[in-house]
Amino acid sequence: MKKLCKIVLVLFVMMAGSSFAALAEEEADSTPSRVLNVVYDDSGSMLINGDTWVDTWCQAKYAMEVFAALLEEKDTLNIFPMSTNSSSGRNPDMITVSGKDPVSQRVSRIHDMQTEQALGTPYNAVSQAVEHLKRQNADQKWLIVLTDGQFDEDGTKPADLNRTFRGYTADGMKIVFLTIGQNTDRVDTDPEHGIFAENAASSTEVIDRVTTISNQIFERNALSGIDAQNGTFSFDVPMSQLIVFAQGDAVQINGISGGSALRKESEVNVQYSDLIPKNYEDEREHIVVAKDLKGTVTVFAPKDGEEIEPGDYQLDVQGAQRVEIYYKPNVDVGIRIFQGTQDVTDHDALEAGTYTIRVGFLDDESGEFIESPLLGEIDADATITNNGKEVEVSNDNEFTVDIGEADIAVEATYLKYNRTSISQKYNVLAKVIPLEMTLDHADAYGLQTLPQSQMTLRITHEGKPLSQAQWDAMPLPEIYCAQDVEFEVRKGKEVSTFEITMKYQDGERARTYVGDLDLKIRAEADMVDYTAEGTLDSQLTITDDRSLLDRTIDFLKEYWMWMIGIWIIFCMLMKFRGPTGLGKKKLSPNVEMTKYEDKTLSSRDPKRYAAPREVKIEPLSVLPILPITVRRRITIRHPKCSQSAPSLRVKSSGRGLILLNPKDFDNKKNKNLCEGLERLSRRKELQLGQQIMYSCKTTKNRGSGLASTKSSFIFRFKRNKS
Repeated sequence: MKKLCKIVLVLFVMMAGSSFAALAEEEADSTPSRVLNVVYDDSGSMLINGDTWVDTWCQAKYAMEVFAALLEEKDTLNIFPMSTNSSSGRNPDMITVSGKDPVSQRVSRIHDMQTEQALGTPYNAVSQAVEHLKRQNADQKWLIVLTDGQFDEDGTKPADLNRTFRGYTADGMKIVFLTIGQNTDRVDTDPEHGIFAENAASSTEVIDRVTTISNQIFERNALSGIDAQNGTFSFDVPMSQLIVFAQGDAVQINGISGGSALRKESEVNVQYSDLIPKNYEDEREHIVVAKDLKGTVTVFAPKDGEEIEPGDYQLDVQGAQRVEIYYKPNVDVGIRIFQGTQDVTDHDALEAGTYTIRVGFLDDESGEFIESPLLGEIDADATITNNGKEVEVSNDNEFTVDIGEADIAVEATYLKYNRTSISQKYNVLAKVIPLEMTLDHADAYGLQTLPQSQMTLRITHEGKPLSQAQWDAMPLPEIYCAQDVEFEVRKGKEVSTFEITMKYQDGERARTYVGDLDLKIRAEADMVDYTAEGTLDSQLTITDDRSLLDRTIDFLKEYWMWMIGIWIIFCMLMKFRGPTGLGKKKLSPNVEMTKYEDKTLSSRDPKRYAAPREVKIEPLSVLPILPITVRRRITIRHPKCSQSAPSLRVKSSGRGLILLNPKDFDNKKNKNLCEGLERLSRRKELQLGQQIMYSCKTTKNRGSGLASTKSSFIFRFKRNKS
């Protein structure tokens, strides 16, 4: 019975550890989602074993409370009591808590759980939990079976369970089977198929077994070497979180001090439950309740930064009878590929040849390998596939790849239960051996004789000229130059040489750069089983040795279109300048009409004239003279004139106005046209300063006879004064 009790405690610790792990791993992007289905044995043997009353039921429930308290946001815990899942053909009866719920709500839900009928140990509860787990969508699926005895049904012996469990794990779930007691039936551990069996033969082993299971599920580990008296501990690898689980009647965790400043990320108090199965109410006086099951779980995270630095730390805790610290290293399992001593892991491609692969823990920040007892050893199995064929990896972790493609896959196991997969793909190129190059050239070349320039490029490999076959198969070297000069490359007269001639840019001497040139020459050669290549940086100068006449001719050849364009623009500007006053604030003329004479003709005395008089009329309109065309209509008819004086329809031009309607002033078509306006029918352009005079004849009856008045007008265009 006490073994069962201890097993419950083990389950609690396991859950606590797992919870710590889950709670500690707050990185939402990298933390996996988990569904944990726990088959909880709440049979009568959890309360009384034979004739002995035990507190196994109490410890198991306490453990599940801790487990629920430490769930992460992406975790879900489902508890399948055996007492309510004994019959097949019905929906499973389960209690669900989610990591998204408040901690107090999760703990309370488990704490208030009460068994109706504590009877046998039906296997149907396991079947219900498995079927439910198959339907879940999560990164990790775990089935945890906690029992202190043999199942009631036939066909549930260990050999039968081994076969059945392998069928379950084929769907991707993993199984932990924890038995309590020395004489219980046990299944076989089969890590390859994701089956893990644990047994707590005595009460002292329960916590250790639960810790093992917890580390297995949540990838957490217990930190050893804690000084119980002053709470000091240390570690030599960076951590992402530390989880403290302290048990005691009045535990108070005040904090952790040391190299990095830490903050409490979460904290929860858990304790025993006295809700016994209802069918045992009459035996309440015999029921054993573990009232010493009280504790606090606190998760610590770095206050500043992304990791807890290695070093010495001190835990300030009061009232604790037992303290466990769980940790999660802030490291990754990774691979590094070396060519000799050079790390080529991050290269886009590899050269054909021999390499060394290394698997280890990598620091998240530095990327360097870390070795520590806290990390343990890594058991890695590397598979190298080169062009579809598997490549042998030697005992020294060396492998050889040829030109093509290489796939590197590593399966690694660490800290006993943690497994990870790593893969990397590379293109494998021909091995590259450097070529040596020298360029024979003059210090300076004249522009006038540039097409006759000669340079010789000599190429050697490992100090020796190329063979005739290598030289014949070698492509012409490439020359890169930022300046405007062209190069012609051809095979030289000697083996392993090339002749280089400079050319005018686009065949035009005027477009060719004059000054210092920076050259980069690149060459490569195929050496059958590898490639040789090299680069050479060189400098030379082009001097301007042209005569003044040649420079002028080159200038005109290069820029004649620009010069014509500038001349056209200049002529247009000069055209606009004229009388419009180019450069003035206003380029528009006033149209001014002046009535300069009235002449009265009497029917009785045709020779009597009225005194001439001059009247100024306000400007009739303003028309801008601009490089853009503007159209206007100008009224020139006097209000008192009874004859026809059509409006002028004009548009702007460089020096004045262009008349658009000269036909309107044809007196043959317009008999009533004012005298003088017929001249406009023969004009197409009106200049500034130009004036046109016309007369309008008006006849009135004055009693003594008809009297005619002939009014004469002048209109002209003049420049604004403002």
